[in-house]
Amino acid sequence: MTDTNEVLFTADNKHRQVDSISRQHPCWLNKDSAPVFSWLHLPESQSISETGIVICNPLGYEYSHTHRTIRHLSNNLATAGFANIRFDYHGTGDSFSDLFEEKRIETFLENIESAINTLKEKTGVTKICLIGLRLGATLAASFCEKTSVDKLVLWAPCIKGRAYVREMIALEKLASHSANSDDNKGIIDSGGFIVTEETADELKKINLLKQQYLVNDNILIIERNDLKKNEKLLNAIESSNINNIEHHPMTGYLEMMEEPQFTVIPDSTINKIISWLNENTEQKKIISKYNTHSCSQITSKPDSRLIEEICYEAENKFMGIISYPSNFREKPPTKPLIILTNSGSVHHVGPNRLYVQLARSLALEGYPALRFDLSNLGDSVLGKPANENAPYSEHAMKDIALMIEYAKKQYGFSQFIISGLCSGAHNAFHSSLDLPSSYNIKETIIINPLRFYSDNFANKKRTPNYQIERDAQQYSESLFSLEKWKKLFSGKVDLIYLLDFIFKKIKKMTISNLRALAEQLNLYNGSRLTKDLKKYVDKNTKISFFIASKDPGKQLLMSESKIIVNSMLKSKQLKLYEVPDADHTFSSLNCRKEFVRLFVAHIKSGY
Repeated sequence: MTDTNEVLFTADNKHRQVDSISRQHPCWLNKDSAPVFSWLHLPESQSISETGIVICNPLGYEYSHTHRTIRHLSNNLATAGFANIRFDYHGTGDSFSDLFEEKRIETFLENIESAINTLKEKTGVTKICLIGLRLGATLAASFCEKTSVDKLVLWAPCIKGRAYVREMIALEKLASHSANSDDNKGIIDSGGFIVTEETADELKKINLLKQQYLVNDNILIIERNDLKKNEKLLNAIESSNINNIEHHPMTGYLEMMEEPQFTVIPDSTINKIISWLNENTEQKKIISKYNTHSCSQITSKPDSRLIEEICYEAENKFMGIISYPSNFREKPPTKPLIILTNSGSVHHVGPNRLYVQLARSLALEGYPALRFDLSNLGDSVLGKPANENAPYSEHAMKDIALMIEYAKKQYGFSQFIISGLCSGAHNAFHSSLDLPSSYNIKETIIINPLRFYSDNFANKKRTPNYQIERDAQQYSESLFSLEKWKKLFSGKVDLIYLLDFIFKKIKKMTISNLRALAEQLNLYNGSRLTKDLKKYVDKNTKISFFIASKDPGKQLLMSESKIIVNSMLKSKQLKLYEVPDADHTFSSLNCRKEFVRLFVAHIKSGY
């Protein structure tokens, strides 16, 4: 795989020398009790500031949307000489457990304390600054009510927990998924962020205007620029006899919170945080006592049935986490490794933490699973590449090949299943077509595909097929809605768009039917997708589709390749599963559960 490594990783060698990327270290905190996943970021030099930084993530959809911003913040802090740690709270991200556990807010505050202790222990820093974003800022401020820190940065904090709970309820009502089942009554399911009644009660008790702040030196408040200026928090903190407070309005808040593939890094705000730290921190330096071998790469579920191991190579700059059953190391693996590739630009936890839930469910049934970031996505970013955060990467096949070679060498795997959602579906589909048979890909599992060919981006004037099919679904549902008909007759519907859609849909259906007829009469060799599916037949590689009922994946597949799909279904070389009431990213808790159940059952039945 030397050639593959060179193709992947030599284009940005300049950044390798200046961007401190070799000083990022993933590790587990509390690895023997309640494992919490973290990243330790260190300056390239052994000489570091005596002040260490603990970064407190936001939660819910804001966690995945700001992951890239938080990583940029960590890297820039390290480049500026500040050792820092970022982490996933217990029950979130890559950390163990879930949000149904008791005492979530209390546990999150304990996680902050663990991160502080780890940073001090691993590096030798003597002072601590907490930086929190959104609910992470709220938690950081709450931590300072009982435990003193030296500095505090509150970035767009949620001032009142009660207001935050109302916001989560509103977001749940706006979501496309249906109401929770009787089993889930009393919980808020907001973009994959579960808030139980107990957690909601804990949150409602938080009010940053009515607490004390045990902060020794300085506080920086970064205010959202999309909301009306509010100095209540500033006044409340001043009443705690802390006078060294700076108030900074940020720009680019909404752009930072865009969907992961569209996020814009708020460089001006990151630079402000670093300049504020430099201006308000003594320039005293210490020698870092960090030892590369002091971070734990392996941890296990508290009941020891499941083990997770960090797969990280600073040289080749890829990162993933493999989940496997506790008896996995006792003998060479006989089952295939399931590899999960990025969904869009969401990092390896998957949308709504779906990949974490899926990988662990598979491992508990005896099937190892690896979720990893393609190069230039998530935590597998080399330097500052121009194509960072691009979900349809030209390097995707090389990255998958690299992970297969890594899994062969490190764990002894000999057979593989490649799977992914959205752009991950595209990359999984092409891995079996493009990679040599020596990689022994036994099956490709496609989840909610939106396009099978990334070069469809080239023609910007052409409406994508998935958009036509998605519109068709929405208009079909509208046929049975009285309110939609009222909107139509009242002139509140964009008739030009509607008529344009009808024309495109009829045109697409006509072409599809004519192609199918010509194919049956041997006058047409089939679409590009049909030809590629025939390659699956020739290779004797299985392919399966898991498609949400509210997503256009099935229509896309059948409209382009109905004949070959039906033939493959009959021969059982292709399987097609529909997840009822589900949207593209399985936003609903019940839909995520059902998808995971179907996926695991499929693997168990075939291997």
